Amino acid sequence: MAKNTETLNINLGSIGPKFLKIGAAVGVAGLGLSLAGSFSTEMKIERFFLSYLVNFAFYLSLSLAALFFILTQHNGRGGWSVVVRRVAEGFAANVALMFILFWVLYAGMGHLYSWTDEAKVATDPI
Repeated sequence: MAKNTETLNINLGSIGPKFLKIGAAVGVAGLGLSLAGSFSTEMKIERFFLSYLVNFAFYLSLSLAALFFILTQHNGRGGWSVVVRRVAEGFAANVALMFILFWVLYAGMGHLYSWTDEAKVATDPI
C-alpha cells in the first residue's frame, strides 16, 4: 500500500493577517475589560490576579497533560493515536505561551501570596 506524502497547504491570502489583528484586538480588549472590572470590586487588583491564577493553572494543566500524552505515545510507539496526537500537539504548543503568560503572575506575587511581600514578612513575629 503506497503512502500518501502530499500535504495540504492552505493559503489564507490577505484574510490571514486580518484575522490575526482582530484576534489580537479582542485579546487586548478582554484584558483591559478584566482589569477595569477588577477595580470595580472591593478586592481591586487582587481579584484580577486570583482569577488569572485559576485560569492560568487550568490552561497550563491542559497543555502539560497534552504534552504528557504525546510523550507516552512516542515512547510506546503507539500507531493508533496519530490523528489524536495532532490535536494534542496543538495543545502542547501552548507551553511556550504559558511561559510568557507566567510573568503576569510573577508580577502579581505580592497580591497573591502574603509571604512574598518583604514588608509583611519583616513584621511577622515568627
